[in-house]
Amino acid sequence: MEQSANEILKIEDKQMQTLMNKDILLEIDKVLTSRYEIEGKNKSFLNFINDYLNKFMEDINNSIKAIDNQYNYSPEANSKRNLTVTDIREKVIEAYFSKRPLRYKNREVQKLSSGEQRKALIDIAYAFLSNVKEMDRELILAIDEPEVSMNVVNCFPQFERLERLSKDFNRQVMITTHWYGSLPITNSGHLLHVSKEIEGSVSISDFSFFDYLDERRRFPDDIALKSMFDLATSIISYSKSMKNTNWIICEGSTDKLYLEELLKDAGNFKILPVGGCSNVIKLYGLLSYPLSDKTTAQAMSGKILCMIDTDRVKINVSKATESYGKVDLRRLQTLKSNNIESVRLLEPWKQGQYYEQTVIEDCLDPKTFYETIKEIINANANEDIQKLFTLYSFNPNIKFSRIDGTASLLIPTNYEAGSEKEKLIQFLADKKIKTKVAKLYNEKIKITPPDNNSLAELIMDYFGMSNPLKPKKNEVLI
Repeated sequence: MEQSANEILKIEDKQMQTLMNKDILLEIDKVLTSRYEIEGKNKSFLNFINDYLNKFMEDINNSIKAIDNQYNYSPEANSKRNLTVTDIREKVIEAYFSKRPLRYKNREVQKLSSGEQRKALIDIAYAFLSNVKEMDRELILAIDEPEVSMNVVNCFPQFERLERLSKDFNRQVMITTHWYGSLPITNSGHLLHVSKEIEGSVSISDFSFFDYLDERRRFPDDIALKSMFDLATSIISYSKSMKNTNWIICEGSTDKLYLEELLKDAGNFKILPVGGCSNVIKLYGLLSYPLSDKTTAQAMSGKILCMIDTDRVKINVSKATESYGKVDLRRLQTLKSNNIESVRLLEPWKQGQYYEQTVIEDCLDPKTFYETIKEIINANANEDIQKLFTLYSFNPNIKFSRIDGTASLLIPTNYEAGSEKEKLIQFLADKKIKTKVAKLYNEKIKITPPDNNSLAELIMDYFGMSNPLKPKKNEVLI
C-alpha cells in the first residue's frame, strides 16, 4: 500500500531519516552514551541517570527499612538493574520527535491538501538532498506522479527541483508522470519502451528525451504525447508564477545548445526546442491567443520569442492575435547592407524583406566555428571528406560563420573544392555531427570568448536587456 506523504514527512520515519542522512536512534544513543563533565566527573548521561535513580531508590529503601527491614523496592530476580539505551530510545521518539510534526504556514502537513502534501514532500527531499554532500548509503528518490492534485503554477518549480537534484547534485531520481509540462525542463532523460516480440522474447528500446518533439517521430505507434495546447498552457502558467523569466522557442536541440551557452550569463532564459519550424509556428499561435487577454498578458513579466530559421523555401506566415508584446515570431537572417554584415530577427509575414537561407550555425564566430568543424571533420569524417576539407582555406574577411553561398568562411583553392562543397555541407548537416559541432564550439568559447557576439547581443536587445557590448541601433534591426 502506498505510504502517504504525511507519514513519510514524519522526522522519525525511516525514509525521512534516509533523506536526512541521519539515524534518529543513533542520535539518541549518542546523546545518552557520550561522556560529559557532570558533577565534576566524566560520565555519560545514561550513567548519570542510572546513578541518580539508584541513589534515589537507595534512600527510599533506607526510609522504609526503618519500619521493617523486610521491606524494599528491588528488581525481579534475573532482571536488569539499570536503564539501557533501548529502554529510552522509543520513549524519546514518542515524547519528543512525534510531538513535532512538520508544519507549513502553521498548519500540520496532514491538514494540507493532497497537492500541498506532495509539494511539501518534494520541497523537504530537495532541502536535504541538495545539502548533504555525501550519503552514507545509495539512495533513489522515486515519486509517483508528482503533479497529482497540484496546481499547475507549482508544477514547473517542483519538476525543476527534481531535475536539479539529478543534474546538479548527482542524485538518482525516478518519477512517473502524465504531465506534459514536465518535458520543457527535461534537459536529459530517456524514454524506455518495452515490447513483446512475436517469438515471446521481450525487447527494450531507448529514445532520447533531450529533443523529444523531434525524437517522437521515431517513437513506436503506441506512444503518444499530449497536445501542443497543453504545452502552451504550461508555459504561460509558469511565466505568470515565475517573475522575470524569458522564453526562446526554437526549432531543434542544437539551437538550444548554442543559445544556452551564449546566454548563460544574460539572465533567466528558458530555451525550448520543439522539433522544427512548423511546431514553432504552431506554438506561437497557441501562445498568442490567451495572451491577447490583457489581464493574462500583464500577469507575465517576461517575454516569449519564437525563433525560426530562414529556410530555402519561403514560408507564408500570418501574424497572430495581438498579445501586448509578450510573444513574437521572428526569423533569423544574416545579410550584408552598405558593406556592413549583420544578423537580424525579421517578422516573417512582412513583404519585401531580405531573404536568404540562414540557420543558427551561420551566425556564430567564424574563426572559432572554422576551428571547430576542422576538428570534428578530422575526428569523424571519412577520408574523402577529410581530403575535400583540405582544399579550403579560412576566409578572414567575413563576420559570420556561413559555409554555403559566396559569403562563406571557406575559400576554395581549386575548381574541385568549389564544385564539391555540397558534400561537406551534407556531412555537417547530419544530426549527430551537428550536435558534436555545437558541443565542441561551446567548449571552445568557454576557454576563448568569441570576437563576434552579434547573436547574443541581438537577442538581449530584443528582450530589452542592458548589455555593454550592445550594438548600435543602426546595426541591428528588429
